[in-house]
Amino acid sequence: KTGMPTSGVMILVGQPKSGKTTLAASFPESYVLELEPGGADRTEGRIHDIPDVHEFRRVMPVVMEDPKIKTVVIDSLDALSDWLEDEIAKSRGLETITERKTGVDGFELWGEYRRRIEGLMGYFKSSGKLAILIAHCREPKVDGNGNTVTPAGINLPGKAGAFMAAQAAIIGYAFKKPLGQGTASYV
Repeated sequence: KTGMPTSGVMILVGQPKSGKTTLAASFPESYVLELEPGGADRTEGRIHDIPDVHEFRRVMPVVMEDPKIKTVVIDSLDALSDWLEDEIAKSRGLETITERKTGVDGFELWGEYRRRIEGLMGYFKSSGKLAILIAHCREPKVDGNGNTVTPAGINLPGKAGAFMAAQAAIIGYAFKKPLGQGTASYV
């Protein structure tokens, strides 16, 4: 009834090169925060390559406060999740968040990760802007009998993908398929 969304959170999920970033960048007054070097190679517009979590934290408030930017695109949640995991692990003297070390509570590490994801989603939702979050697909895992062990979803660890999906107002699955002599993009 109201047309395209102008605020809230949208998640675009799909395989690499399925057109997720191109679609997101086509929204009015969009600004792409590209967290995967070279990932937006087919996209035109305002794109800011972000090399690490420190630059992300520096640039994000500037973008969110700019009244000329109406749509903020984060490409991709996979990279942001990896950065957060690494940052949490390194703060406890670990190489990875899954590494075990005497005196370090693994549940506490994942709890901190979850709090950061929750805070990020709250920040996007309260910003008054449209936040489009790009994510890659996690393929389902099946056992030897063909029964699903882990369902398909957003490629984030634990329940983070499900939490983010539950917070999004819109979730789109981007894909390409053959059409005539070429291919067509679909959401």
